[in-house]
Amino acid sequence: MFLLPSRYEGLPTVVFESLICQIPVIATKVAGIEEQLKDSSYGLVVNNDESDFYEAMKTIIMHPEKLEKMKDKLKDYHYQNETIITQISNLSGGGFMLDKFKKLNNPKFYTLLIFVFLIIQP
Repeated sequence: MFLLPSRYEGLPTVVFESLICQIPVIATKVAGIEEQLKDSSYGLVVNNDESDFYEAMKTIIMHPEKLEKMKDKLKDYHYQNETIITQISNLSGGGFMLDKFKKLNNPKFYTLLIFVFLIIQP
């Protein structure tokens, strides 16, 4: 289980990395997390509160079958470059050179794309 107790995020690539490794996530409800975890199919999303985070961890410890169910769903997880580019474009108001980035098909490039997007945002 990967834990992301964060107060602020843009689009945390570490969540994608965990999902690619088939590791479920417990994360606080910050920008992008709910979309990444697909309505809690790949992990748990909790309020940005210590007690809620604690309860989520306790739930997984007390009910390991929930963790196993998430792991099973992650076996079919695919890193969807097209979806990620569209999400970044939408976050930037739709004008983040979407057409140019769609022509690039290098998975390693998307982490750089996300990083650059986060830097240039005011």
